[in-house]
Order: sequence, then C-alpha cells, then structure tokens
Amino acid sequence: MRQSKNEEYTEPNPLIDLGDTYVMRKILILSRETRYIKEMSDVSFNGFFPESVANAADNNIMFAVMLLHEDHFVAFYHKSNEIGNRLIFFAKLNESNLSLLT
Repeated sequence: MRQSKNEEYTEPNPLIDLGDTYVMRKILILSRETRYIKEMSDVSFNGFFPESVANAADNNIMFAVMLLHEDHFVAFYHKSNEIGNRLIFFAKLNESNLSLLT
C-alpha cells in the first residue's frame, strides 16, 4: 500500500480508496439523482479496517498501524479467497436504503 501511495496510484489519503468514502460518495450522488436526499451517516456499512487504522492521524501512522494488524488483513483476504470472492466494494440502493458491501 505504501508503494501504491508513493507511486501516486492512490488518493493522498489511501483510506479514501481502500475504505468506504469513495464508494459512499458515489452512492450518495446516485441516490440524490433518484430524489432520495441522504447523507454519509445514512449509509449502512461495517468497514473491515480496525478503528485504529481508520482513525490514524496521518499516513505514516496509518501504515505503521496497518502493519500491527497484518494478521487481520491476511485473514480477511484468505476468508474471501476461500469462498471464491474478490475484495471489492459495491454499493446498493434499495428504495431509500443505502448500503455498502464487501
């Protein structure tokens, strides 16, 4: 992840790409186009980042904290891979309900 950041493949804050923010923004835009006026707090999602990663003060701290939680990320990846899934985000708009899924 640090390499992707250094090579400018990610947003300045990589959590925007890897977390829920980017996809949340897109589903909010689509919901508003369908006349459902929603806010970020209206989107249902249980993220896969530990709180300490999501709340890191800056990128250097975030990278360090991610290393501390490497087992968490490896397990998440293997669990997904075992059932034939890929790690992706997708958003769902069902009537007026918004949700993000991994």
